Amino acid sequence: TQVHAGVYAVAKDLYPTVLRAVSSTPPSRPICLVGQSLGGSLALLLRLMLVHRLRLDPARFAPVHTFAALPVISAPGDPATWLPQHGLEQDAVRNFVYGLDIVPRCYTANDPLLHQIQPLIRAMVKSDGAPVLYELPGVLYHLRPDLSAPPSSSPSTAPSTIVELRSFEAQRTALSLPPARLLPQAWAPLADHVHRRYLRAIKYLVANPPPLLAL
Repeated sequence: TQVHAGVYAVAKDLYPTVLRAVSSTPPSRPICLVGQSLGGSLALLLRLMLVHRLRLDPARFAPVHTFAALPVISAPGDPATWLPQHGLEQDAVRNFVYGLDIVPRCYTANDPLLHQIQPLIRAMVKSDGAPVLYELPGVLYHLRPDLSAPPSSSPSTAPSTIVELRSFEAQRTALSLPPARLLPQAWAPLADHVHRRYLRAIKYLVANPPPLLAL
């Protein structure tokens, strides 16, 4: 298993602080790690570090919740088996991705920029010449806005559907970006990463539960 070196270095710096917080938490209280963007990636890595270094009872932890997390884990085989191989259920990590957000697609097979710049970045190529592609282990929840709604209805903050994706192939298909000419706006993949969109979307989902499709 390969982990993004830069993000892992930050996780190691934060680990002592997180360890103190976990150690001071009564056993009767569940521990939940949550983060947005890079914070989501760190929440995932810190959860894995706690599993391997402390051997804590998994029952003490609520699922990790990430929002727009940057993919940071690369391993051979089926990504759906990564967490069970490390002593966690697949549902122990829940990744929320809004619309066309580009960050959860970075360094993956769906990254629209990676294929153009990869030959220039030796650090992103393994010794055998194959590209290093990262993924988001766990269950993916894709918040899909209704792009056909009129602008006045704020489709960017009112998802019409939330799709639960457990299969790796279904996740990869869902995160495939359409060609630029089909995007609602050229800047949509960047705009959809703004934390306010996630916050408003989650609030909307709580007040107006949309259909949940499981794939």
